[in-house]
Amino acid sequence: MNKKQREKLYSSLCGESTNLLFERINECKLETSIKWILPTKDRALNPKQQRVYMNNIGNIKSIIKLTAPHDVMISHPEEVAKILLEN
Repeated sequence: MNKKQREKLYSSLCGESTNLLFERINECKLETSIKWILPTKDRALNPKQQRVYMNNIGNIKSIIKLTAPHDVMISHPEEVAKILLEN
């Protein structure tokens, strides 16, 4: 990420639920498939831990690997938008 992206990210950080770490939370009622974008350059959350999260969420229909750091929506917004809009 560049400096402006990091500043934006740091200014909007908030705590996350710990439920995802320890419990299956498949409460998803969406009629669409769930996509998981797996950033391959993530130094904050390694792929092994992300797979635990995927398992806890359940119903992941596709995993898309993206060569990017942890906050892909900030560092690679165009790529993320394209992935999310694809059927």
